[in-house]
This record gives sequence, structure tokens and C-alpha cells, in this order.
Amino acid sequence: MTNPEGYGKYGIESSGQEFAGKLRQRMYLGQERNYPYVQIKHEDILKLPRLATGVSEFPRRERFEEDLRFNPITGAIYTTRWTKLETFNDPETGKWSIKNPEDYTFIFIGDSLPDPEDLPRSGSEGLEPAIRQQHHILERYQPASLTVEPQALRRIFYWIDQTSQKFREGPTTKDQLEQMSQEAAGLITQAGLTSATDETKRKLATMLAKATKLDSLKRINPMVSRIRLRSAFLAATRRIVTAELVRRKFSANLEVLVAEREFTRYNLKRTHDELSAILHELRQPPQDSSQVSEPDRQVLASKIREIAQYYLSFPRVAPYLIPSRLAAIFLVGCKESKKELNRQVLGEGIAEEVFSLMPATSFLEKGDIKEAGRRISWASSILEEASRENDAIFVPTDIGGC
Repeated sequence: MTNPEGYGKYGIESSGQEFAGKLRQRMYLGQERNYPYVQIKHEDILKLPRLATGVSEFPRRERFEEDLRFNPITGAIYTTRWTKLETFNDPETGKWSIKNPEDYTFIFIGDSLPDPEDLPRSGSEGLEPAIRQQHHILERYQPASLTVEPQALRRIFYWIDQTSQKFREGPTTKDQLEQMSQEAAGLITQAGLTSATDETKRKLATMLAKATKLDSLKRINPMVSRIRLRSAFLAATRRIVTAELVRRKFSANLEVLVAEREFTRYNLKRTHDELSAILHELRQPPQDSSQVSEPDRQVLASKIREIAQYYLSFPRVAPYLIPSRLAAIFLVGCKESKKELNRQVLGEGIAEEVFSLMPATSFLEKGDIKEAGRRISWASSILEEASRENDAIFVPTDIGGC
């Protein structure tokens, strides 16, 4: 005999489990609700270089690392976020369409799927605020087992399972239904769903509330309640997978940003240490430049060029980009082919001023030890100040759990 539910003995619940499994798989693969659009006002961000390529010493773990981009002129860092595109049911086609499509550009998918509903935006004006931004987002989701929302969702999963079982076991009285309704209201409050703006959260709250109410004919209807509980179960599944994806995404971002910070500051420190050693050597007696042989001066000039090339070519994001460029120009000058780029980075006024100064290497080649030392000291001080000013702005204590 065919079961009137059409699902088997526990068909409503088992079908919910099956749907949830497929939903999780699609979401983790980036195939669920995939809207590969970008706002036109942010379209140019997609042309900027990716930040993750600068820390290739670390093996790539997540596709989310591709989110981070940087502006090589300003040093600004850009991240991405998931957002719900505003849609409507088009009466002409009967399909859901994006409102104000003229404000968006479709991103060609190609061989790989972009992140769902991914819209680039300016994350900050530099590295330190960008790290802080990722960390603040993760405070809610990481570690996931210890945060408020995932804990509340797990309680909801347990309650849905127990309540569905009660509806299957036999007749439900009005007193029992009222008790369930109070429990549902408590769960909705604990999960922060009472004033939710997110569509999935609103649906979850609605289904939890409706599951413990009378049906449209003012009857206790176990089947209707179980179907609504299944909808709540799927909504909770979507939300908890979203929380995990957020954790993965911003953990990956944080790793890249912290690595960028450590490499950048390492290069600045090495430069400062090397320059300090050169200054110490130059200040040793005799200070008469005529007694510093030309071969020795050539060796020092060559060493300074190596320092500028190996260490000062890496810093590329704010707030370390400009100090590194200034220090490099004080040390070795600026090639004609690089002047236009550095004008954009430093600003026209500052650029022209530093371009007019003779660099340390030129003074060494001329034999002017005193002025060479002055330029080296300027460069060293700039780098030391940049590191000190940003030393304690934000350093994550633990990203191992990311």
C-alpha cells in the first residue's frame, strides 16, 4: 500500500536529509545560487593584480585567496564579500531577474566557477586595516564551534529532529503544541533571528514559528508541521554551510595578508639592519674620504644597490609602499623609465623633490663619504619610522585555527 506521504515511513525527514546533503555539496563546490556579476562601479578592480601571487612561498589552500587584489599605485588592498543581489520575478519571462541590470556586468565563467554572489569592494586603504577587517569578520565565525550562531544552529538542528519525532509518535495536544511554540520562539531569539535581514535567516525563523502553529483550517496537522520543520532544516543547513564558507574565505584572506605583512616588514628590517652596518663602517676612523679607497667605495655602492634591489622592491601595499620607494630613491636614485610610476606613487611634488637629490651611491662614487652617510641615514630612518608606526596596529595572536 502506498504511503499517503509518498516518502516512506519517515519520508519527510529522510528526503530533507537527502536534499540537505546535495545542498551542502553544491554550496561547497560554489554551484549554489551562483551569481557571477560585478557592479560596474567596481569593474576595474578585477583588472588589478592579485595579492596572493606575492607570497607564493606558501602553498595555496583555498580558491578564496584569489579574492585579494591591490592597487600598485596607491597600495590600497581590495577584498570581496558575498552579497544578495536584489531580484524580482519578471512578469514577461516568469523568471527571476536582477533589478537594475544596467548597474552590473556579467563575469565570464570560463573553466571555473566564481564565488557565489561575489562583488569586489575596497577593503581598506592599506595592509593593517585589511588584516583587522578580516579578523573582525572571523570573530563571529572562528573557531566555528565556539561562536554564538553555529552553536544556536546546532541546537536548532537537534530541536528539529526531536520535534519531528514527537509529531511522528502520535497525536499532539494543544498544550504540547504550545510548549513546542515556546521552545521555537526561544531558539529564534537565541539564534538572533528575530530581526534578521538575511533571506535564509528570515526563512528559518518563519518555518520554525509556523511548524508549531495550527494549519490554515485551525487544526493540529503533524504532516504540515513536519514539512515546515524540513524547510527549517534546509534553511539551517544553508546558513551553517554559509558560516563555514565565510570562515574559509576570510581565514584564507587573513593568511595571505599576514604573510604579506611579515614578508614586507622582514624586508624593511633587513634593509634597516644592512644600512646600519654600512653606516657603522663609514663612521669608523679615518673619516677623511681621501683615505677610503675607491675599490672600497665601489664595494659599498654595489652592496647598497643589492639591498635596494632585493629588499626594497618587495613592499607594494600601504602603508609600506611609499616609505620603501623613498628609501630606495635616497639610496640609488630613480631610473628615467621608473619616474612616471613613482610620480604617481609619491605624488608629483614629493617625486620631483627627491628626484633632484643625488643618491647615496653617487656620493660614494664621488668620494663624498659624509653626504653618502647622510642619504643612507635618511633612508634608514624612514624605514624604521614606517615599521615603528605600524608595529602594534594589529597582529593576530593565532591564525593556526583558520
